[in-house]
Amino acid sequence: MRIFSFIQSRADRHAAQVPATSGAARTVFGLSVLDTGWSEMLARAEAALSRRGTRTEISFLDDATLATMLIDSENRRWLSQQVLLPSRRGLAGLVDMLIGRRPAVDFSPDTLVPALLTYVERPLNVLLIGENGQDGQKLKARLQDHAPWHRVVPATIDRLQPTPAVDLVVVTKPHLDVTDRVRLSAVSASLVIFAGKGLERFAETSAPSVGRSSLSTAVSAARSKAA
Repeated sequence: MRIFSFIQSRADRHAAQVPATSGAARTVFGLSVLDTGWSEMLARAEAALSRRGTRTEISFLDDATLATMLIDSENRRWLSQQVLLPSRRGLAGLVDMLIGRRPAVDFSPDTLVPALLTYVERPLNVLLIGENGQDGQKLKARLQDHAPWHRVVPATIDRLQPTPAVDLVVVTKPHLDVTDRVRLSAVSASLVIFAGKGLERFAETSAPSVGRSSLSTAVSAARSKAA
C-alpha cells in the first residue's frame, strides 16, 4: 500500500501544477490521458492518418509507463507531446486510481492496432520498427493476414533507411533511448503508435485472432456512429 500512497501523492502534486482539463481528458503526473470509447478513438486515429505533414503519436499508460514516468523527467516531457491512452495491463487498479475511475475502454496495442487496420478501409503504408528482423517478419505476416489491403514493411530501428513518407508507424521496441528517438524523428509519418511488446501475443496467434469478435464489434459500432 505504501507504493500506492507514494504514487498518489506524486500524482496529486503534478495535478495541482496544471489547469483542469475538460471532457474525456484526465491528468496524471501533469500529462493528459484520453479516456474515451472505441468510436471516438478510431475516428481520431483515422483523422490523424489523413493529415499529411502533421504527426500524431500515441502511447499507452500502463504500469511500465507509470514506473518510468516516476523516475525519468525526460520521458515525461517526451510523453507530454503524445496522445496517452489508459491501459490496464499490469497494475490495473493503479491506473484506475490515478485517472479517478475505471477508464471507458482498456486500450492496448494488441487491440488498438488490429482494430485500426480493420477500421481504415483505404490502403495504408505501414512501417513496423522493432529490435530484430525475425520478430518484425512474424508480426508483418500476422498483420498482413489480418488486413491484407494494407502494405506492411518491417524495419529494425538501428538500420533505418531513408524511406518515402508512410501513413502509419508501429514501434515495437519497448525501451527507446535518445538515439532511437532521433532516428524515429527522421521518419515522415502521419501517425506513430508506440506498441512496445504489446503486439507479441497478437503476432503469435493465427487467424481468427484473440479478441477478433470484440474487435469486430468495436469497429462495427464505430462505423455505425460515424455514419
